[in-house]
Amino acid sequence: MGPRSSNRNRMTRPGQSGFTLIEILVVVVIVGLIATIAVVNMGSGSQLRDLENSARQLFLVLQTASDQAVLQNEEIGVVLDEHGYQLYVYNEDKSTWDAGTGTLFQPYTMPDWVSMTLQRDKKTPKLATGDNNTVKPDLVLFSSSETTPFQLTVKVKGKDDSPVYTIRSDGVNGLEWVPPGENKQ
Repeated sequence: MGPRSSNRNRMTRPGQSGFTLIEILVVVVIVGLIATIAVVNMGSGSQLRDLENSARQLFLVLQTASDQAVLQNEEIGVVLDEHGYQLYVYNEDKSTWDAGTGTLFQPYTMPDWVSMTLQRDKKTPKLATGDNNTVKPDLVLFSSSETTPFQLTVKVKGKDDSPVYTIRSDGVNGLEWVPPGENKQ
C-alpha cells in the first residue's frame, strides 16, 4: 500500500503538474496593479512634456515673429486669449491689425489645461489703430527689434505645484526663455 496510496492523497494525478487557479489569480492581480501604477505615472509625465512643448512652441513662435518683424520691416502684434494666441501685421495705411499670410500667422491653440498669464506695464505706448479695428494686440514685436516689455507665464491650470515656464522681455534686449526653477529677475 505504500507508494500507491500516497499518490492518491495528492490533489493532482500522477504525471500532472502546474499552477492552481488561486496562484494564477494572484499573479494577474499583481500585474494589473503594476500596470495601473505605470499608466498613471506615464500620464503625469506626458502632461508635463506637453506643457513644456506648448510653452517652448510659444517662445519659438514669438522669437520667429520678432525676427520676421525686423527682416520684413513690419510691426507684428500678438493676441493672447484663454484658448491660445494669434499673430497680426500692422497695416500703416489703414491703421489696422490685419491677419498675415503664411503658417506663422495661423491661430495657435493651447491645450485646455494650460494657463497663460501675461504681465505688462499698463503705461506701455501702443500703435494708433482705427476706430473700427477690433484687433488689439497684447504684445507688439517692433521692426526695430524692440518689443512690448512683458512677462508671460505658462503652467497647468489650477495646479499650484505645476512647473512654471516664463517668457519675458525688457522691451530692448529680445526675448528670454526661463525654465522652471530659474525664474530670476
